[in-house]
Amino acid sequence: MPLHDWSITPNKPIALLLARRELSSLVHESVLLEGINFTLPGIQTLIDGISVGGYTLSDQQVAINQSAAWKSLFERIKHDTFSLSADTALDLHRWPGRRRH
Repeated sequence: MPLHDWSITPNKPIALLLARRELSSLVHESVLLEGINFTLPGIQTLIDGISVGGYTLSDQQVAINQSAAWKSLFERIKHDTFSLSADTALDLHRWPGRRRH
């Protein structure tokens, strides 16, 4: 018997809303792992489509590609096309390497 019975009903639209709200943080953490020291406000600015001074175009493209990968994941979940498979994982991992300078 589980320790807690939270009786939480899954709600995909709310879960996606909350995940999208965290997009900047998810991208920020991802680019930090790549060794790119963007600030969180800088990431938010890039996601809004505005370039950020002081960073190379290549570094900015990495952040934009990370954002696109997360958005692709959210869309797959929204449209019930997400599957936990090697093909899905490979496709999502291809995004960050696209159009890298």
